[in-house]
Formats: sequence, structure tokens, C-alpha cells
Amino acid sequence: MEKRSRVAYIAPTIEYVKLCERIPRLSLRTPIVEALILAMGLYQHLRVEVVQEALLEELETFHSRDYLDALNNPPADLQELEDYGLVDDCAPFSGMLKYALLTAGGALNAARAVASGATLRAIWWSGGRHHAKWSSASGFCYVNDAVIACNHLSANLGRVLYVDLDAHHGDGVEEAFITTDEVMTVSFHAFSRGFFPGTGGFPAEEGVVGRGYTLNMPLLPNTGDEVFVPLIQKATEAVKKVYNPKAVVLVAGPDCLSGDPLGEL
Repeated sequence: MEKRSRVAYIAPTIEYVKLCERIPRLSLRTPIVEALILAMGLYQHLRVEVVQEALLEELETFHSRDYLDALNNPPADLQELEDYGLVDDCAPFSGMLKYALLTAGGALNAARAVASGATLRAIWWSGGRHHAKWSSASGFCYVNDAVIACNHLSANLGRVLYVDLDAHHGDGVEEAFITTDEVMTVSFHAFSRGFFPGTGGFPAEEGVVGRGYTLNMPLLPNTGDEVFVPLIQKATEAVKKVYNPKAVVLVAGPDCLSGDPLGEL
């Protein structure tokens, strides 16, 4: 029996990689990361699981059925496509629903591995689609797998701390949990005029029950490691001490790295 401390790694399938290739901005990310992991011989240190599709009902723990139907059968009417966010950076493509089921499935595979006690840590590198909303796509994100994973962990373990290091504000996740104290969201992101998505500019954006359980750390463009790293360390440790989560979900978007064409940090 494998040690519980071994990290679970959710590996993409060839089918999933081919679906990712249909999204221009994401086409090479999944195969490049997978190739690096294999080249560095990391599989021998990981508890590898192949991604499994989520059920449609599991996507409905966050997304509306109408929106999921639109992913499966995109409307012909342009206004309807716009209403569902299926334009511009989230243009429709063949296999959208399958892609969404696999993306959410990877996050759920990871969440289940932790919730069941099989492992302390689980990684799904192809996830973190934090801009997708209840009934619309946004920012290259067709399904919010982070919200779905948080929902599973919250239902099975209790309080969940969501930490977002992507250069863009995790607006979809914040919006999903702004009215609850069962998931606390903490987002470190660049914030400037015209920078997507234009939210997260205030340290605390409050809901009702969720008042005080949303924390934003808006950063000036070109903020470097000398500020970014200690801020993350101090803020997350302080929040963990006060909030006492039973699980942590981390979205580590690569656009927070220096030189990334989509980021400003």
C-alpha cells in the first residue's frame, strides 16, 4: 500500500490533450507540463491517477443546467452565445462539454483523494479555471473546476481555504462563495486600469453570511518576488491560523511568473 504522504498526481489523457488543443491560448500548456514531468522522472515520486470525467450532476453543484446545455449544443443565436460568454476568448469549439467534464473531473479526482484520506496533497495541473461563472464562460475558462473541488471538500471535510496566485483576480471563485463562511477566498493578483477582469481591487468584498471571508491582495504591475513571496507567506499563515481550514485549494496560475505575456507581475 502506498504511503498516505505520497502526492497524488492527476494525469491528463490523450483525449483531454487533444481537446485542450482546440483552445488557442491553452493548446500547448497541458502537453508541455506533462512532458516536463515525464522528462524529470517525477512519476516515480507520485501517486499517479488518470483523470476521470465528472458527472453532469457534479458540474451542477455550481453551474446552471442551461449553461451546460449550451456547452453541449451551442445556440445559433449570437446574443444567446454572448449571454453564456461563449464568444471572443471563450469561443465555442467541438467537444466543449467533454472538455468541461474532464477538467472538472481532474479537480474532483484530486479533491476525492484528499477527502478520502488517501493522500495529503493532490495536483491537477490542467485545472484552476477560476473565471467561469454560474451561467457563463469567461477568460478562457469554460468550467470552474476550482469551485466544484471546493464544494466537494467543504461537504466532506468542513471549512476550505481557497488561495489564488494567478496574476488575474479569481473573480468566479469569489463570486461563488461570497455569501458563505464555509469557503474563504484569498486572491493575490495584479490590479490596474484595464487589466482583466477588473475586480478584486478592494481588500474585502463582502457578502452577507460570507462577510469577512473574502480577502483580496491587489498588487501593482511589475510587483516582484521581494514583495510577492513574503506577502503570500505572511498572509496565508495568518489566515490559516484564524480561519482553521480543514483543506486548502491552491490555484497557481503560471501568469504570475515574470515575463508571462498574460500577466503583469
